[in-house]
Amino acid sequence: MELEQVMYPDQEELQLLTVGVREQCDLCPARAQFGVFLNNGPLTFCAHHYNENEQALTKAGAVVKMILH
Repeated sequence: MELEQVMYPDQEELQLLTVGVREQCDLCPARAQFGVFLNNGPLTFCAHHYNENEQALTKAGAVVKMILH
């Protein structure tokens, strides 16, 4: 069984999320509270959608950063 290599965000990518470049959840019009980094790129989630998907994101090896507004 081969494990996928997770590419972690660099400091610049984390900073972009922190300053609120993407302030809307990717799944609804609510304000984003979490920035999530996966192999195929970043996502933003409101608290509701992050909590709803937290287990799957953790299992996928996501790196999560809370967005400070």
